[in-house]
Amino acid sequence: MASSRDVLSGSILLLFLTFGIAATTVPDISQTTSFLLLLIFLIAALVLLTSLSSNVMPTKFYPLEIVVVSICLLFHVLLVSSNLVGWDVHSEYYFFRSVSNSGYWNSSYPHSYNTALSVTVLPVILQTVLDMDGILLFKVAYSVIFSLVPLILYWVYKDRIGNKASLLSAFFFMSYSSYYLEVSSIKRQQIAEVMLALLILLISKKQMQPVRRKVLMMIFLVGVIISHYATAYMLMFYFLVSLVVLALSRHKSKALSAGLVTLFVVTGLLWYIYTSSGQVLDNLVRLGAQVYQSVFSEFFNPEARPTALLAVLGFGFIPGLAHVLNRGVQYLVQVMIIVGVVKLWKERATIGLELASFALTSLLFFAMSVGLPYFAASLNMSRIYHLALIFLSPACILGGETIFGTVLRRLSKLSLSSRIKRGISRTETTYVFVSCVVVSYFLFNTGFVWEFSGSPPTSFSLGFNRMRKADNETLRAYVFRAYLMDEDVISAKWLSTYRTYSLMIIADYATGNSVLLSSGGIARSDTIVLYADYPSVSWARSNRAYIYLRYFNVVEHLAGNEMGVWRMSSVAYLFDIRAKIYSNGVSEIWI
Repeated sequence: MASSRDVLSGSILLLFLTFGIAATTVPDISQTTSFLLLLIFLIAALVLLTSLSSNVMPTKFYPLEIVVVSICLLFHVLLVSSNLVGWDVHSEYYFFRSVSNSGYWNSSYPHSYNTALSVTVLPVILQTVLDMDGILLFKVAYSVIFSLVPLILYWVYKDRIGNKASLLSAFFFMSYSSYYLEVSSIKRQQIAEVMLALLILLISKKQMQPVRRKVLMMIFLVGVIISHYATAYMLMFYFLVSLVVLALSRHKSKALSAGLVTLFVVTGLLWYIYTSSGQVLDNLVRLGAQVYQSVFSEFFNPEARPTALLAVLGFGFIPGLAHVLNRGVQYLVQVMIIVGVVKLWKERATIGLELASFALTSLLFFAMSVGLPYFAASLNMSRIYHLALIFLSPACILGGETIFGTVLRRLSKLSLSSRIKRGISRTETTYVFVSCVVVSYFLFNTGFVWEFSGSPPTSFSLGFNRMRKADNETLRAYVFRAYLMDEDVISAKWLSTYRTYSLMIIADYATGNSVLLSSGGIARSDTIVLYADYPSVSWARSNRAYIYLRYFNVVEHLAGNEMGVWRMSSVAYLFDIRAKIYSNGVSEIWI
């Protein structure tokens, strides 16, 4: 029978989840941000209080707390709009609709997204079982499934570093912005990470029948391969490096073997050659060639590294107290991670040599990102860091314990730690500092601090109002690319229904890769990107075609592409010889 304390703890988490969902579903997105800010603050307070006192939340409720926090974080980005949110998700949804409408998966279609059964076959199965609308399926069902990742990581590490440290590890993993701002909208990577987390769980199991372990590992490895090619390639790298580490340490792993890794690599390469006509493998070869050539020509060029990496290294410093504090927290976290990896390696007999070697491999990945030009940019630095945190999150907490524990010991010897003298243990005091660092990291990464300090917003959910009204045109383009306006969705569906299929559709870069693709079901091959002062403009003047204008083009008078933002006035002459055939006030279609 549940105690009154258990009922209270369960009720708190249930109310927390209810508020989290309610805060993200306010009808007017422009009025939602105040509720979202409160939600982020409550998440930080909940985790901080839980980590500081066992009286706040019983240990057995830690898994439920992790899932609730994860869902709230994902929903605070995805549910503030009734439409798809993000970038890659539009292409993923297009391929899902293709399979759903045709009733079969065309494996011969040469596109990297088509190799991912996680966004072609799996959502069709889930839709049949759950009887759920496709948009809701991508926004809600996938988020719930993705929330298994931090939960599994908690289970993996709790027997090795303790419940409280594992809770903070899972929260730290979720605190990096890529978790809820980027990967939340990349469904194929979400499923691949679930498979990866299950793999780690299998590897961490010390007592398990070898045959059963290998069969299950191969199933999950195939799951990674057919879910997301980038995650599969990174996992291949992790496994190969780990085999070298195991060989050098003269340790025979019960989980990893050269035969299993070879089978994984061969299966992956064959799958991508078969399903994408070698396009995915060709991209990998091109990356290797580009990195190799740039080592000799642009090794010392900072522009050959991504902006996110340069910021960590100290380039582009922004003055102001909030930015100074943020830089300090970011540096401290990196130091904690490095110290934690050293501690993981020293305690590899307890932690597990495989997990310790994965942590070392993550540091090697960072070293390659810093040292090799274009390496991080090609693989997406934020995704590299996000995946690495699967193995480095516990290292961060252990590193924090080591650093602050050492400092407190030195202070106690100098009789400067009055807290310890009053009866509070050094361990509890250490967790106070570690928890404060992790929560601060979370508040900076979510954009919570920037909303109150008046700094440029970084979150397109918390900073929606400021982004859409910003003088900086790039910020405005950023938010209108992430969030679709309802009128744009309606006009894209109208065009899809009534268009003449022999005519091409001219639209700016973001439009052809978002609303026309997902809402209109219009393939990229049927669209022409509209550039200012570009050959496509000349083509548009002399050929009959549709011109699709979204809210950003009509109301903001701007257009965006991969090279930047430009004003629609530069192509105004195109409309002198055309007629408007559709308008809903903020979105237009011309021919």
